[in-house]
Amino acid sequence: MYNRVKFNQFESELFGFKFNREPKIWSIEQVEDLWIRSCERAKKRSLLSRKVYDRIINEIPKNDKGQKLVYFKEKGIIYQYAFTWTQSFNSWGYSWNQVRFSDNKGKARDEKIDFILSNDKSFELGEEYRSTKKMECKLQRRVLSIMCEMVEDKLKDIYKGKYPPDITQVKIGDNKYYFEVDSEHRYDYLKFHFKGKVDDDNTIDL
Repeated sequence: MYNRVKFNQFESELFGFKFNREPKIWSIEQVEDLWIRSCERAKKRSLLSRKVYDRIINEIPKNDKGQKLVYFKEKGIIYQYAFTWTQSFNSWGYSWNQVRFSDNKGKARDEKIDFILSNDKSFELGEEYRSTKKMECKLQRRVLSIMCEMVEDKLKDIYKGKYPPDITQVKIGDNKYYFEVDSEHRYDYLKFHFKGKVDDDNTIDL
């Protein structure tokens, strides 16, 4: 039914069989609180990777292609982050791929050792960047999806047999959110889209 986090209430039979107890039932308010807290955690983790990103841009010199290269090692394989200036976005974007060495295992081993020793700074920052990026969490998106589906179920009940307005304000706890009805699903099969938080500070007095 819902995009899972895993919220055990949505798999209650399986949970009961596995743990021999009833799962916790989450209210919309509890899911909203979890979403807000997961957003705060994601923001903090994103700031960590941003700090390493800034160090890479400031401390790593450009190569002959105008790129700033850093590296990390994972499961014995060396990978490269290539940071390239993108004029259209006026910022540094990056791609990553595997660094290739000789097909000869003995020769490849020596090449890897020499490569790591000669790129000490690039490996230090590359490993840090990889670590902080892996810490970034997308949990908040999954929780938001569940909250929106819970709200949508409520709105379907409220507007059953009725013609809903284009925009509905929904109050959850102390916060209000906009939900827009889908123009192609506004009759028998209602569908709603989350449009963000109602911000009274942005109200324009005419």
